Amino acid sequence: NPARVQRPQMRSIMARMQANISMFFHNYVLLTLVITALGAILHPLAFITFFSIFFVYAVLFLYHENSGIQIGRLYIHEHGKSMVLLMFALCALGLTNSGPVMLILVGIALCSIVLHSSCMISKEELDSSADVLSPRTSLTRNPHASEPICFEDSVV
Repeated sequence: NPARVQRPQMRSIMARMQANISMFFHNYVLLTLVITALGAILHPLAFITFFSIFFVYAVLFLYHENSGIQIGRLYIHEHGKSMVLLMFALCALGLTNSGPVMLILVGIALCSIVLHSSCMISKEELDSSADVLSPRTSLTRNPHASEPICFEDSVV
């Protein structure tokens, strides 16, 4: 709905962004995944790198969810699994030169998310400004209005 897009005021930008990020969180995650997938398809080595990082994540955090893992004589506690994943991801991205691809794609997604979440009017703001009628306002009774709405004189 284009009527819900508005240039943000500096005093309300953080509240608006927090409300919109909580409201559109799944859409933002999907946008980031789609942009990353498109970039990975265009850069095949990045696709292999991203898939291997996801595979290591799945083994460390989904298969061994509540326990540490044993690799040879080395036992890695639950907290160390995050460090192993981080080191693997940095090495894989650095060795395959997929790091800049990933950085650019995530940057594009983050810029899109910040722009949308700051310009989209949240439901709270929309409800508080319900006194201002736009052509897209529904013809229901406004609880903030002082007079009852009368449709007898209106021309259709």
